[in-house]
Formats: sequence, structure tokens, C-alpha cells
Amino acid sequence: MKILSLMLSVILCLSILPLSSTKAKADHDLLRAFPGAEGFGYASVGGRGGEVYHVTSRELTGPGTFHHALTSAGDVPRTIVFDISGEITIPKTVVQNKSNITIAGQTAPGDGITIRGNTIRFINSQDIIIRFLRFRMGAQDDFSDDAMYLEDNQNVIIDHCTFSWGTDEVLSIKSKNYEDPKSKNITVQWSIMSEGLLTHSMGGLIEMNTITMHHNLYAHNNDRNPKTKGQIDFVNNIVYNWGQYLYVAGGESGTKGYGNVVGNYFIAGLNSKKPEYAIVRGNENYQVFLENNRVDHNQNGILDGTDTGSDMIEAERPSVVVSERFEYPLVHTQEPEKAYDYVLDYSGASLTRDDVDKRVIDSVRDQTGVIIGHENDVGGYPVLKEGTPPLDSDQDGMPDEWELANGLDPHDPVDRNGDMHGEGYTNLEYYLNELAAPSFPTDYPTSPPEWAGPPFTPPTDPDPNEPAPEPVVGMDGEWIRNAIINDNSKDGIDNARKWSIEKNLQVGDFVAGDRMTGNSVYRFTSIPDELIGMEWIRSAVHSRSSSNDDLVSFYLVGDADVYVAHDSRIGTLPEWLRSYEDTGEFIEDDQPVRFKLYKKHYPTGSFVVMGKNNNAKQMNYFIVLKPTNSHEQPPEKAPGDLKGEMTEKGAVSLKWSPVSEADSYLI
Repeated sequence: MKILSLMLSVILCLSILPLSSTKAKADHDLLRAFPGAEGFGYASVGGRGGEVYHVTSRELTGPGTFHHALTSAGDVPRTIVFDISGEITIPKTVVQNKSNITIAGQTAPGDGITIRGNTIRFINSQDIIIRFLRFRMGAQDDFSDDAMYLEDNQNVIIDHCTFSWGTDEVLSIKSKNYEDPKSKNITVQWSIMSEGLLTHSMGGLIEMNTITMHHNLYAHNNDRNPKTKGQIDFVNNIVYNWGQYLYVAGGESGTKGYGNVVGNYFIAGLNSKKPEYAIVRGNENYQVFLENNRVDHNQNGILDGTDTGSDMIEAERPSVVVSERFEYPLVHTQEPEKAYDYVLDYSGASLTRDDVDKRVIDSVRDQTGVIIGHENDVGGYPVLKEGTPPLDSDQDGMPDEWELANGLDPHDPVDRNGDMHGEGYTNLEYYLNELAAPSFPTDYPTSPPEWAGPPFTPPTDPDPNEPAPEPVVGMDGEWIRNAIINDNSKDGIDNARKWSIEKNLQVGDFVAGDRMTGNSVYRFTSIPDELIGMEWIRSAVHSRSSSNDDLVSFYLVGDADVYVAHDSRIGTLPEWLRSYEDTGEFIEDDQPVRFKLYKKHYPTGSFVVMGKNNNAKQMNYFIVLKPTNSHEQPPEKAPGDLKGEMTEKGAVSLKWSPVSEADSYLI
């Protein structure tokens, strides 16, 4: 039986809203800031390859001071080391438009460094590494401020630091313009944010954009533990004894939020209100992925939290729970119980913990302690043991003894920027990393987990002034007619244009319509013999983000087996594909990716519909058609003179010129 396809297109103007995100290529192969650096800020360059500044003075300003070390940094990368220990009182310090600075607190002798008296602000700076310092601003008579504030910075990692006694926030990371956020690629790890002072007592604002917070402790802060907006990966943290609010999911803001909350331990203390909730003050603009968290809400002094799932979200002001984790750079993640021990044993400026951090850590273990209004309520600043720095004759930041032990010249400052191990770090960095090594658990990996991306990019709202996109016209092949691509992802219209119907499937053909140029060109290397030369539909990789149940649809003008080649790395088949037969065969490409072949027979005239890929990370599926009636040939002619008109009863009357060999027509 010959069936000819007859198409009458009635085009409707539709407004299409993006429902899912675009994807970009991930680059997770850069040199780490240091062994153990993870998350968005893992590749901060810091002062690598530059000069060394020795902090030698406790004066407020002037040569040798911490203030001068930061504010005098110029175009040459700078590593700041400490020849003194104890407290350093600072004036308000603004580090603006600077780049490539490493603050190596691990070099301080004695009990290390505590910065007090005022705030430090990093504004519009990039490639900053901050390690092993305590920032305890303390109560002030004439102003309120954050212990540390970061705005519009890129490529920053804060590691093993302590922030406390802020009178506004304890630690805040923001973008000045939320409509055009400049802050990105920032990590805060293995740090303590504690005891924000009343009457404000805020852990901090972590807002806008691409921020990782992992293996940190928030303790004894009334609110904002933290308050989040934008893109945040919140993994293996402890939040203890919040007052009013703990993890704030956007608050009363229209700003979008996309948060992963994974493997954390939320422990109510004496001041905790609504102890059963861990995610509070959400709204319809904040999406959150939850996995394997613990909430210990019973205030019984025993660590016995449970995973309450979405019930940990405040019922009165919920955020939107999503089922798939946002693709952010992975960090090594443990069960919450194990991470709890790790954080309490190793977080903060833990090479030498001062009495404040010891007390705070003990209060978490014992489930004691309260929110305070003044540092003197808990004994004030502890006395820190001072020490003598090791001899560094050439002032290159590396002690003479260490240089001699490693075959370097203690009288040649230039050798600090050599690379004796060939790993990409400088000799100075090898020394700094050696000092820092005991601050990580002995069984904790110091390389980031493998992650190929691509990173999640939030969808953007359509511009109301842009014209409506043109509808995609159906594609015709020999056996496939009126194939329509209905991709509802952000760039769905562009993706759909990269689909095509191809003849004569062969090894060496391009796999995907959006992988035919550039650095990611994929070609077939192996195809089962029975499918060589068949008609097929080449798809677009980025259509994997579509969530439509009718991503592709088409008509058949002959009996055929329809094969779907689905990326074998995807663990769960989409629902629509489960009715297809698993052939046990594969098509392979040169990435290499193996596409498993699923088959279903359709008779002539069938309307075939296929849905989403069921994975927005791996390759999208494609389709191969194998006619099953060897005597049947595709129609050579199409009907002509097609006309349509509306009847009085609202029906459509169609007229066309017949084709002599046709038994029926497909409309």
C-alpha cells in the first residue's frame, strides 16, 4: 500500500518560555590553588610566581604592616608571609582592584595571627588565596561592620580561617549588582563562622554567584547561617545553635537561587527557634536540591539527627525542591556523621587553635553555649603565644633549613619561583603546602574529585522586546515525513535547527548537529552492519536539556523498525523508551561513547513521538530508521495544488491533485 504525506501547515504565534538551563563546557583540569583546594574557587592562582612580602610590624599602617602588605600590592603577584604572631589591630582595610595575592597565615610562628579591630574588604579583585588566619573584629563603639566582606571578586579561595565577633555580618560574599553579578568562582572551605554579636548577630550573606561552601562550621549566629542567593554548593557543613534563622533560601527577594544542600548537619541549640527546619525563608524563585542531610532538632544534648527530606524546609515559606543536583564542581563528600567529626577536628585556623575556637568547637560537641552580645561575655581575646620565625637569609619566604634540605640556595631569592617537582607549583608554594598539610584529615583526598561538567548556567528570562521566534518547519526524508523538533530548553529554537534527516548512515559521519566544528567534533567509529546505509535523524547534543514529552515527532510512509541510540552511560531509561526492545547492540563514536540500540516496529502511517533524553549531562539520543518491507519503495511524488478553506460549520475543507499510484494519503 502506498501512503503519500499531505501537509497543510497552520502556523500559530506562540511565546516560548525557557524552562531549563543552558550548558557550557567545564574546565576542571587547571592547577589547584594548593593540594586540598576544591569547589568553584579551586584554581585561584594567588601570588604564584611573584614577590614575597614579610609582615614584621603590628602598627596600624606603614611598611611591614598587614595593611601595607595588602594595599601596596601592584601588578606583580604577591605572597604575604608573617614574621610575627599574635594580634594585629588594623584600620578599615579596603583591597580594591587587586589581583594575585596569597595570604599565607600558616607561616606565622607561635600561635598564629588574629586580625582584630576593624573590617577587611576585598572589592573587584581576583585570584586571592587566604589561609590560616583568624578575623575577630570585636565590638566597636562607633560603627558596625563585617569581619570580612567580599564584593565583585573572582577566583577566590578561603581555607582554614576563622571569622567571628562581627557586628554586622561575620563573613559576606556578594555582587554589587544582582542583575549582573560579578562575583564568581569562590570557595570557602574548612572555616569557622561563629559568634556574630548581638543585636545583629549574622553569620553572613553568601549571594551571587558560583560559590562553594564545604566543611565549614556556623555556630552561635542569630540569623543568616548563611543567607544565600544565586548559585551555591553547600556541602558537609555544620550549622549549630542558630537563633531565628539558619540556611536562608533567598529570603523575601525576587532574586533567583539555585542551591545544592548535601551532606550537612543542622543541630539546634539553646537559642534555636523552629528547630525542625533547616531551610527557611524560601520563595518561588529559589530552587534547592536536598540530599542526605541531618537535622537534630530535639535539643536533648545528644547527636541524633535524622534525614527528614523535604520536611526540613519551612512549611510557611518553602523553596522549590528539585530532583536533580545542580552541576557544580564536585567536592569530596562524606556521610554527615563522618563530616561532623572532620569539621570539628580540622576546621578554622586549626594548625594552632586559639582558646576561642577550642571553646566554640567544644560547645558544638557538648551542645552548649549561647549567642553573645560582646566578646567579653565569653572571656574576650585570648593571649596568643608569640614565636620566633625561622631564619630566612634571602627573604624569599622559605627558611634556610628547608631550602638546604631540598637542595635550594638559602642565599638566592630567585629560586623561590623554581619548580623542583615539575608539578606547576613554585618552590615557595611547595613549602607553604607542606606547612598546611596537617590541617586536613589523613584520609582526605587532596585532589578534587573527577568532574567533567558541564556547569549549570541559570536560565534567563526572555526579553519582552524581542520578536517571537519563528516556528520550526517540519523536515522530510524518504521514509520520515514532517519531523518536528519541539525543544523547550533555553536555546531550544537554535538547537532544533541543528537536527537533520540524513541518508546513508556510515562510519565517519558526524554524530550531532552541534558537534561538527570546533574542539568537540564527534564521528561514528562503529555501526552494526544492518544499519549501514539507513536513513537517520541527527540530533543536537544540547537538546538533552529539553524536558518535553514530544521532543521529536514524525510520520512514517512505510513499515519500519525505528531504532533509538541512547547514551549507555545514562543509568535510567526515559519512560517513553521502555516500550522499545533492547537489541544488545551498540553504535560507538570517537569520544568514545557507546550508544545502546533500542528498537520498535511501526506500521505504515504511524505517528512516532519521542520524549526527553532523561539526562542533561550525557549525549542526546539519535534515531535510525530501517524499512522492513523489502518490496516497498518510498513515494516519489507528492500531491500538488493543495488548497484549504474554512466551511460555514468551522471545519476545514482540503482539496489536492491526486497521485495515480497512491492508495491513501497521510494528512
